[in-house]
Amino acid sequence: MNKLRFLKTNCITLLKNSVKENLERYRDGDFIDLLDDFQSDFLVDYSIFESIQAPEDSDTKDAQNCIVVNEALHQLTPFAARDERLWAHLCHGPLLEYSRKRWPIPSDDNKAILSIRSHFFASNKRDLEARNSVARLFWLANIASRIGNLPLQQSLELILYRQDVRQNVIERPTVLQAEPILISVVNNLKISWDTYKKLFERDVFRNLQERLNAYCGYTFIESLPQKKVQEIVNSLVNDVISEI
Repeated sequence: MNKLRFLKTNCITLLKNSVKENLERYRDGDFIDLLDDFQSDFLVDYSIFESIQAPEDSDTKDAQNCIVVNEALHQLTPFAARDERLWAHLCHGPLLEYSRKRWPIPSDDNKAILSIRSHFFASNKRDLEARNSVARLFWLANIASRIGNLPLQQSLELILYRQDVRQNVIERPTVLQAEPILISVVNNLKISWDTYKKLFERDVFRNLQERLNAYCGYTFIESLPQKKVQEIVNSLVNDVISEI
């Protein structure tokens, strides 16, 4: 076990200000001589990260990699997990090769700079939870782990199967941010997965989202017992599916 390392703030600033000058490092080099870091009090087995898989064609390997990152960093506090210095260190250090394979650097320099700022840093909440190449894996696993009645791997596969589902779970400020609703919706996704996958269809899921938003507009559904929330969501899902 080793102490988990974070980049120093001045190093983050230097890297952000020199993305253009370092494009070739991002494309096919390293940052060994530029990383100025410090040890935290958290312990981590860095060898676990060796299990992270690069994408293969259309298979991003996100679900499997979420589990790897969760295993390595499960001891993180929510406060530490929102520290850009941690994720920037991983993206520019131990997981640099994975990061540029998962999010290939565009050949156009201007597009490359924008991509690097999104996927190698975590300057805001959206970048932290949905765009940073490593942090997004941690937060996806964190959210999926709240579905206590399903294995983590299965919850991740359900959330990641379609872009609309993933975006509503982690990127957009929707009612799915409420844990009882999230659990109830994912349970219905599991049922749909085992049958005809109708709930994963873009228009169907968006229709459900609209109905959930409308219903939650006049009732504090998240304050109800989980069983009652599940019954409400089940009813809304049945209505949406019956209209197809």
